[in-house]
Amino acid sequence: MMNYFNKSIFRMTIILIAVFIVMTVVLLVTPLKFADDNYMERYEAIRFACLPAAIVLTLLGTLKKTDSEAVKAIKIVITVGAAFVSVVVLYIGAFAGGMCGWSVDKVLFYNRKDKGTRIVIREFGCGATDGGPPIYNVSKITTIRPCFIWVTRADTTRLDASVWIPADGEVN
Repeated sequence: MMNYFNKSIFRMTIILIAVFIVMTVVLLVTPLKFADDNYMERYEAIRFACLPAAIVLTLLGTLKKTDSEAVKAIKIVITVGAAFVSVVVLYIGAFAGGMCGWSVDKVLFYNRKDKGTRIVIREFGCGATDGGPPIYNVSKITTIRPCFIWVTRADTTRLDASVWIPADGEVN
């Protein structure tokens, strides 16, 4: 019974680690983004708490009764070291990119059929850590789910008036 429990926990932790890795890569390399900072902060908090714990819990699947004491010690040191490295990487990532971000400055157009799709002016800035002016970008934002959006560049010179309604420069 205990062996089944250990295997189940091991498999769940491997799946959780894989989900965190895939989710992070998808958010970095695709236009998929969190809809607002609250969702991102929740994801980061869960990742900070769960990833190192999941790495340590993989010991339930890697430690074997037949392993010598030296092999067990090596597995424990490597696993705890990997958990520590994950914490360091998470902190570096939080501080390296956590101060800067995109925000919607102004809504320019709404999609006539889907109000969740809009063309906006987005602003990239780093708050007090950045002395320069913000970077502006015209983007099309499509709401995928309440917590996810799909952000792509938009060319307002080629808009179809039958699809897009002017938003009269609403400020977000």
